[in-house]
Amino acid sequence: MSRLYLDAARVVESATERRRSVKSLVYANSKASLSRKRQLLFLCSQTMANRGALEAALSKSGALEELEDAPKSLLLVLAFEMLLGSGVTGGGQLKRRLKAFEAEMRKHLPANLMEKVGKEGLGAHARFLRVNTLLTSDAEVIRRLKGDESAWKLEIDDDIPHLLQLKPLPDNDKDFRVAVRGLATGDLVQSGQAVLQDKASCFSAQALLQDGWGFAGGADVIDACAAPGNKTTHAAALLQEWWASLEASAKETIAATPKVLAFDKDAERANVLRQRISQLCGHRASATKTTKTTKTTKTTKAKKGASKQAIAVNVVAEGIEGDFLTLDPSDDRFAGVRGILLDPSCSGSGMRRRDEGADSSARADMKRIRALSAFQSKALAHALSFPQAHRVVYSTCSVHPEENEDVVAEVLSAKREEWKLVECLNNWERRGTSTSKGCQAQLSDRETGCLVRAAPEDGTHGFFVACFQRVGTAPLYAGPEWRPPAAAVQDSADLKRATKRKAQTSEEATGSTTTAGEAADDAVNARRGAHKRKSRSAEARRARKRRKRGLMKKQTEPEKED
Repeated sequence: MSRLYLDAARVVESATERRRSVKSLVYANSKASLSRKRQLLFLCSQTMANRGALEAALSKSGALEELEDAPKSLLLVLAFEMLLGSGVTGGGQLKRRLKAFEAEMRKHLPANLMEKVGKEGLGAHARFLRVNTLLTSDAEVIRRLKGDESAWKLEIDDDIPHLLQLKPLPDNDKDFRVAVRGLATGDLVQSGQAVLQDKASCFSAQALLQDGWGFAGGADVIDACAAPGNKTTHAAALLQEWWASLEASAKETIAATPKVLAFDKDAERANVLRQRISQLCGHRASATKTTKTTKTTKTTKAKKGASKQAIAVNVVAEGIEGDFLTLDPSDDRFAGVRGILLDPSCSGSGMRRRDEGADSSARADMKRIRALSAFQSKALAHALSFPQAHRVVYSTCSVHPEENEDVVAEVLSAKREEWKLVECLNNWERRGTSTSKGCQAQLSDRETGCLVRAAPEDGTHGFFVACFQRVGTAPLYAGPEWRPPAAAVQDSADLKRATKRKAQTSEEATGSTTTAGEAADDAVNARRGAHKRKSRSAEARRARKRRKRGLMKKQTEPEKED
């Protein structure tokens, strides 16, 4: 029996008894490698998400009764792999015994389950791959992915720079799942050049640095609850891109080269954080441990990343073992901090989005949700107490207003003289909702419109983002304009059409055919034009904002092609 399935069964059993969340249980395993933990997290999350359907199939087929000597949690894991995953690897005698019930189990799966799987991300929905620009470029990653075009369709994401979508080809779901599993264990991801990261998870760092960065005297960022480190390294990559775009004279107004200070109070998770920073940031990572009694720091150099650095990088990321809530905001270490990412512990209800619904199981435990909400409010209030911070982004992977709008409203009600909500991710349509009935504080329509929500209907996990800006402050310098790489022109249907339109327009205007060099120039210009059209004019953005607030009827727009 594969050790992966045995470990997954233990996690599923503990999570079912609500001892801890799946993510906490997975990363508490100090012996497993980082890649093994990612495999385990995927397997356990999907098994838990489809637990109801799998348990019904096992019971109605007779497998649960016939195999009563096997742990139920192990049967659920194997059933997921056999029926919805990429197939059971190993498994021994138990696999052979369960295999005899496979056909009958499939008969008892919900008729629309595979359709939901396709829409909501089990295997047939688009997977997202963030290019780690600290180690490589978009064009290089796209070039390497072209070798697997038989398994997926490659597209550039419209909302997040350096994010690629891998979409399954029609009637090829199983091959797609196998290819994605291979990608997760392959060199591109294991070397840190690309990160398998859900699109919604990229919202936090993008919201913090979306319209530029830099304030007089500093540009550092704190990631308050950082493990496993994907948001930390995303912020570091965006900071580096911004820093590299500045003129030398502009850099002089910033006290020092920006850095990301990433905290996690759990020793095991902090160790995972340091490993992740080392993998994705290479030799620019440093590992720091905060001693609780003296509140001093001891810094050691971290291991070099798996891939060699070919890009000049200045930004440093530090993994720190320490409790964010115990930090002194006036500590000299944080004099240069201007931004804080806060993604605290939450119910994870946005991750439960399969046949059981996004919040069916977590909704029943309101006592736990209220306790989490109290902790989240405390953490957010502490983040807003840092005197040098000018921008704070609060995010969760929860769908409950008690953990989202309620927390924002209650904390903001006592801080409105110092802080305000600002709109982030302007092109994203789904915005905040009203607070729950039990919440004493309220948000205005403008403030609710500043909040961002993501849902399974958007092709992502359930997610929430709020961006706070200190009153009277604004970034000094805009960020670099991002354009899709030239290598991706042939992979994007939108850019293909744009190139064709550009060539046709050119021929009609000149009345002659173009040379090879002119055609290449046309392709580049068309690519740039397509990106600008996606950004849209200022007037169009204002119109979208009015539609979101119910001030004008929503206009019908043509559907995008897959």
